[in-house]
This record gives sequence, C-alpha cells and structure tokens, in this order.
Amino acid sequence: MLGGDTGAQVLADVWRSPDGAHWELVQRHAPWGARVGLEVVVFRHMLWLAGGVNGTGGGLSGLWRTSNGTSWDLVSTPPWLPRTQFVLAVASLPHNVVNGTAVGHIGPGNQLEPHLVVTTGANFANPQCTGVQCRCFRDMWASQDGISWSNDREMEIPLPWPRRSMAACVCVSVCVLLPPTLAYGPISMCGCSATRD
Repeated sequence: MLGGDTGAQVLADVWRSPDGAHWELVQRHAPWGARVGLEVVVFRHMLWLAGGVNGTGGGLSGLWRTSNGTSWDLVSTPPWLPRTQFVLAVASLPHNVVNGTAVGHIGPGNQLEPHLVVTTGANFANPQCTGVQCRCFRDMWASQDGISWSNDREMEIPLPWPRRSMAACVCVSVCVLLPPTLAYGPISMCGCSATRD
C-alpha cells in the first residue's frame, strides 16, 4: 500500500504484507512525496508509481520505480500531462509501438513486448476549468522503458471512448478493456470499449 489520504493528511508511506493480514511499515516518507490518486503497477519485476496530486491539489508527473519499496529511482518526467484518477497498466503491444511509426496489425511476425500504458484521468489544477471536456483526458501513452513515450496519435491508435476519469482497466493479452465508469461531473459513462491494436 502506498500513499493516500486519511482525510486530515496526504501520505507518502509504503507498507507491505506477505499475506494481507500482517503489515509492515517499510517507509514513512518516500521520496516521491505525499500524494493521493496515484497509480502503481508491477513492470519488469519492479514497482512503478506515477501521477496523483499533492496535499494542495497540484498534479504530479514524475515516474518512479523500486525493487524493494525503500530505494526509489525517479525514472523520468513523462511528456503526458500531470493527472490523477487515471489508468496505469502493463499491456503487450507490438515492438514498434514507441518508435513513432504505425503499429500495424497484430499477427504472425509481430513481436509483442510489455509496455507501460497510461490513459484517461483528470487534472484539477485549473480552478477556472469545469466539466469533463477540459479537466478529463482522452489520450493514451505507451513506453517500453518509462523514458521514451509515444501517444495514441503517433501510434495511430483510434480511441473510441470519450474523455473520462476514474476509469478501470483490465489487460488480457493485448486487449485493453475499459469497464463502465463515472466521468468527472454530471456525465455518466456506460460503455465498454476494447482495442486489439
């Protein structure tokens, strides 16, 4: 368990458990700073942490990783805008997905590689901005190493879903599924979208 909000304080702590019943505090003040709305995945045998907002609502964009929960490395400041309530996932995509060329069709001869994938989310930093259209994202970013990133336009991947935050993601082979979600504001999203390329 990492970070979060007690209602009175935004945290930067790291906890671990071998069985879900017994917990150990690994670090009280991790170098990635107090944040809520962050996302964490296991990628290349390490924990990767991204996004969220600090105690004053400021968006955070650094990408961090660790192999043990105590020593953290700042991998990069990705090109995607700071966001919270977003999707960070690991998906198998064609090897050429991040070189700025078309992905092509998945099939024989196309080598699939694990990628970090970031999509959807919100940025609440601008108090003048209200509603889904300016606060929520409709983009997708992918990276094999957390340093070099390509977006959906560069990868020539059409995104069928509208802008949204608070989405969930399940990666099954090369399929990214976005189950029903509630977008920020009064618009309710009830569709399920799937992509195979």
